[in-house]
Amino acid sequence: MGPSGSGKTTLLTLIGSLQSVQDGNLSILGQELLNASKEQMMLTRRHIGYIFQAHNLLNFLTVYQNVEMALEIQDVTKVAADARIRAVLTAVGLEHQMNYFIQTIYPVDQNSVSRSPVLWSVSLKLFWQMNAQLRWIKNWDDRL
Repeated sequence: MGPSGSGKTTLLTLIGSLQSVQDGNLSILGQELLNASKEQMMLTRRHIGYIFQAHNLLNFLTVYQNVEMALEIQDVTKVAADARIRAVLTAVGLEHQMNYFIQTIYPVDQNSVSRSPVLWSVSLKLFWQMNAQLRWIKNWDDRL
């Protein structure tokens, strides 16, 4: 929400712990990111959900498998992961399509799949494009 070159993407990458802070102070979720190690930044990222404009889904995976990929970086048992995936896909109305390949579902449903991983247990949600996505997450946040 500003002109090109005003620092919107830089701010989001700093808040998202995707880029190291070079000067000043930035504390996200109680973690100071100035001079943070790569491990500290990685641990911070585990509590942040990202919603991008592009879907970034893998066509050769099913709906379930695309959502499952987001849990691979978290310390979650297979049983707990399965429960989370099924809950979030049910919340977005895709419980009957979880075994479908991505290219076989409607684009609007692909949107839901790409946004689903941020619905569970993240402390901070970052939106790379603030418009319909913000309304979408507000509507579904209360269901989980």
